[in-house]
Amino acid sequence: MLSLSVYVLAIFKKTDPTSRFISLFIVLGGLTEIIGQATIKLFKENTTVYNISTIIEWTLLTLYYTHANSTLQKKHKGYFIASAGIAFGVVNLLVRNIHALESNFLFFECMGILCLSLYSLYNLLKIDNDNIRLNKKTNFWIPCILILYQCGSLWSWETYQYMKEDDLEATELLHCLLISNSILTYISLWIIYLLYPKMKRLYV
Repeated sequence: MLSLSVYVLAIFKKTDPTSRFISLFIVLGGLTEIIGQATIKLFKENTTVYNISTIIEWTLLTLYYTHANSTLQKKHKGYFIASAGIAFGVVNLLVRNIHALESNFLFFECMGILCLSLYSLYNLLKIDNDNIRLNKKTNFWIPCILILYQCGSLWSWETYQYMKEDDLEATELLHCLLISNSILTYISLWIIYLLYPKMKRLYV
């Protein structure tokens, strides 16, 4: 994650404006882990960092889909979706305990990004062009990666919340699955960014 964060920053100006939101999403992940590790050592608690990070993550991903889909740009639909999510996240943290893992917003974020990812793929598949090569479009692969990531996160987090007090061994396994899901996601994004120059010559 950290090496990918450095790489995407190095090529930031060479990427298209839409993909830059994914670059910032990757950098956010790296910064969150660094700050999270620092705060757990200093304050013995880092859930606040992750709770705030998920709201920023939601913002970056919804802005990505807004810029990637012209239909979401009409009447500022994408910005409305982003703003509604931010408002929900902030109010939810104020009403509930900011120092506790906020599973309500995690569930909302997972479902929201899943819907936006599927909608993005739907719009791509609607394009009536026999010459279009979806496998050469970053805007095809990124939603696919995010769908797998969000499905893994949604299943793991919800199961984790249910099992953490009853089965410690199973909980540890779920923790490993969450880490594996993140590793697979960032490896996939690494591949996308390494192949980006070749893809950009054809379709972004």
